[in-house]
Amino acid sequence: MVCENGLTALIGDGVDKLNPMNTPNRMDKGQLYVIHGVVSSGIEVPLLYEITRYKNLATYRTNFGRLREAIPVDRLKTNEQ
Repeated sequence: MVCENGLTALIGDGVDKLNPMNTPNRMDKGQLYVIHGVVSSGIEVPLLYEITRYKNLATYRTNFGRLREAIPVDRLKTNEQ
């Protein structure tokens, strides 16, 4: 659906503090990561929500790899189209 509406940008953001200090299974190194797509009308649409155990390059590659599988590059609209 996002491809049909002219995806123009991806925006990623993470929330580092997942839970209070007194939680028994606290994930100090994890985060809630969200990727939004901006469509041609300027509206931001959430595309991916993920709770990660780590904040590292491998985790981000996995996140964006899954998104790439879900939104094939050949389906994206470009300025030339």
